[in-house]
Amino acid sequence: MLRTIWISKQHWLKPGPMTYMGLLNARAFAENGIKTEFFVRAKKHYDAANTGQDLSAFYGLSVHANFTVHCVPETHTWKRDVYKAAVVKILAYHDEGDEIIAATREYGALALLIKLKNRCPRLKVLFESHNYFINLKHLDHRPWPISRWRSSWVERHQLVKADGLVCLTEHQRALYQHWLPQLPTIALPLGCLDFPMHPDIEHRRSLRRVAYIGHLYDYKGLELFFQLAQSLKPLNIQLHIFGGYPDEVLALQQRANQEGLAEFLFFKAFIEPKALHEILQNDISLGLAPLQDTYYNRYLTCPVKVLDFMAHGLPITASELPSIRDLLREAGIYCNSHNVNEFAEQIQQLLNDKKAYARVSHATYKRARELQWPMRAQRLVEFTATLSQYALSN
Repeated sequence: MLRTIWISKQHWLKPGPMTYMGLLNARAFAENGIKTEFFVRAKKHYDAANTGQDLSAFYGLSVHANFTVHCVPETHTWKRDVYKAAVVKILAYHDEGDEIIAATREYGALALLIKLKNRCPRLKVLFESHNYFINLKHLDHRPWPISRWRSSWVERHQLVKADGLVCLTEHQRALYQHWLPQLPTIALPLGCLDFPMHPDIEHRRSLRRVAYIGHLYDYKGLELFFQLAQSLKPLNIQLHIFGGYPDEVLALQQRANQEGLAEFLFFKAFIEPKALHEILQNDISLGLAPLQDTYYNRYLTCPVKVLDFMAHGLPITASELPSIRDLLREAGIYCNSHNVNEFAEQIQQLLNDKKAYARVSHATYKRARELQWPMRAQRLVEFTATLSQYALSN
């Protein structure tokens, strides 16, 4: 039997995209008929009996016969119990004769999985990279912290021992293959969820509400939000920001109110995925992705916010960056990341033009259908099936 084990060091019920992306990644294998287990950290006294309810109420996902979530309570601050639990399962399944795909984006889990390979010949280890640290010259904020040097060491000396590498962009794949040409590598963007088409696209346009999702860092375009809100205010267009943590959200909302934007710029802390998707489906007209032009944003990231907007067929105004264009292609409305007026003009034109809005919305739905999570998982299964042949030829 083929099984998939997906390992995350993130916390169960953690706001933001990190745990959610791992969960969707793993579940996609189950939707391809593969027995799949997702290992994730939990608070020390977490009651595992609540996992199914959390899956539905927090993440908006139904129970699946092929899918099991293991919420592993952390009992130590200096080691990952979640890694140990996953290793125990892998060993048990391997002893039963199963073929196993073990996937992770965690460096600590990668090291443990590599150690298992000598004992478990039917184990295939995939590492999914969400960055690039072999060479650190592209990074800002020098001197680099010790964690970056540690990540670089792991990627130079440990990653090559994995069976396969999963990248999120073609540029990222090319960077890794320059250093690790012998490591089988595939580039796949993250996936889209499948939501029903909105029953009244014209009503959604008439709401005149723009949304942004994500952390509130300067390189994410924080100052642009305030400038953009001032430009959208005379046009009666609201800007809703979902992300950040309560203290910073409170400070930013106070600033918005002081700048006369109380009815046009709204900051809300991270909310659970189920509630967020309900808002995107019912209460938002357009998605905003004003990523600043950094090396990471340009070449290494697969913006989850863009995929969330796409899943609901929302037209998206985004920075003109290769990473975003690879996702949206012709469905995107692209702007210079530093040009607030260009963003405001594109938003106004879309929300004022019924036909253009409907056309872009349908194009976004079409592109989203090409990026469904189960299709991504199927590509990874096919990629993994080639690894044994690759090993024999080398």
